[in-house]
Amino acid sequence: NFKMDGDAMSSLLGLGSFSSVHRASRRDDGKAVAVKIFFHPVLQWHTGDSSVHGTTRGPDPRLRQEPTFESHDAQCFIREVACLAQSNMVHEAIVGYLGHGFIRTDDGLVGFIAMELVPGEDLFSIVLQKDRRAKLAPTTVVRWAFQLSSAIAHLHAHGIVHRDIKESNVMVRTGCHSSLRTG
Repeated sequence: NFKMDGDAMSSLLGLGSFSSVHRASRRDDGKAVAVKIFFHPVLQWHTGDSSVHGTTRGPDPRLRQEPTFESHDAQCFIREVACLAQSNMVHEAIVGYLGHGFIRTDDGLVGFIAMELVPGEDLFSIVLQKDRRAKLAPTTVVRWAFQLSSAIAHLHAHGIVHRDIKESNVMVRTGCHSSLRTG
């Protein structure tokens, strides 16, 4: 069980074309986590009569409501959860999966995925800062390249193709030995 830290805007960590990532915490122990919330319902309410559904805001409680997984967004959500939830998907350079669930809306259920919160910043932000880029030691760049390659090889060994590897999706963990995490 997870709860957002603050309102949706103050907890925003990142924004993509299909989802947003927010800072949240686990209810049981208060541990900080990252929660990826998909923009479009992954489960849509199906009433069996599109004319009735089109005239009401959300599902009509008088009608039998059966959620359906028909949308492209639903299929993307299902694939991502299936990949992350595999017990063999544990790798030092892949963000840890903590769980998933749904948020009820008028239009259906919006999916979310809870993941490890990586303290640091994305690689894109680091590359944009010219003064920091100039100070990166070649050994650090080689270490990061090795970590990212190792994570990609791990995914490929399990039949998974990431399809969205880019600087803004790679987190650089802060600390004395910075490391990469991708999700």
